[in-house]
Order: sequence, then C-alpha cells, then structure tokens
Amino acid sequence: METKNLFFLEEFKELLQYFTGTDVTFAEADNSLAASGIGTGWSEGDIFLCAASSEAANNVEHTIATVADNKITTTSAITADDAGETIKLNQVVYGSWHDVSCFSKVCGSITSSGNCTVVVQQSHNGVDIDHSTSISVTGGTAKEIDQAIYLKYARIKITNADADQTTFRGYMYGKAIS
Repeated sequence: METKNLFFLEEFKELLQYFTGTDVTFAEADNSLAASGIGTGWSEGDIFLCAASSEAANNVEHTIATVADNKITTTSAITADDAGETIKLNQVVYGSWHDVSCFSKVCGSITSSGNCTVVVQQSHNGVDIDHSTSISVTGGTAKEIDQAIYLKYARIKITNADADQTTFRGYMYGKAIS
C-alpha cells in the first residue's frame, strides 16, 4: 500500500502590489522612477517587474532601495526614459530555496484576488535555475501546485499581474511517497 506524507515547506501571505502610470520618468543619475503616487504601497526591499519602458534595459526585475510618495530608487541600473508610455510595475516575490531531494513532488495551492503567475523553480545547487514550470492563476480561483522533483532544490516565484492583491495565500509542501 502507498503512503503519502506532506511536509510543510513555506507559506506566502504578502498582498502583492501593482502600479501603472503614463507619467513615469526613469532617471539614470540616481537609478529612480518618478511618478504621481508611484511609492504608495511599496516597501524597501520589494522586487518589481517593470514593463513597457521604451528602454528595454528597464523592462526587468528591480529591487527597491528607497521609497518616497512619488519616487522609487532601485538597487539596479536604470536607463533614462521620459514619460509617455503606460508603464506597469508588478511585484515579484521569491520563496526560499528548499532541499527537496527526499520528496517526489512539490505541491500546494495559491489563492489570490487577482491574476498572478507562479513559477516552480528547481536547481542543482540552490543558486542557478535549471528547470522551471509556470502556472497561471486566475484571480478568485484557487490553483493547485503539483510539480515532479527533478533536482535537489526548489522554490516558488510569484509575479503579480496588473492589480493590487486584496487577498493572497500560497502554500508549498513536499510530498513523499513510500
């Protein structure tokens, strides 16, 4: 007879942030983004994915160094870009790397008020991403995580999708089958 055991690995509860605006300016001198209300809801250390800058180098993940009402300074390089495009900033959250070598699967669930993307990332060393599987979550609908283990380490990456979350819960378990 098969015995299935679940082992708790991680919980996610952070309400993910979102910002959009056409008045966003990117300043290379201090690696900042400025716009009316851009700092609302964000905190130092938050990670966001920028989209729609006419400067492709800006359309990557950035970590927030400082936050003010109308300005965010990042720890990464920003390329100067004037306002005009409809810029989107979606928060990204990374879970911790977990040694999952004794499990056959990583499983769990994600429930959120808005759409998001969950990526189960796997690594041979807990640093480099060697395998990943993407799961689209529709707001208001719980989505299961059920991913076979191929490598020693696994973590979850969650990217918000164009709306502030008002509810968010995620759980990651290791599943051992004997």
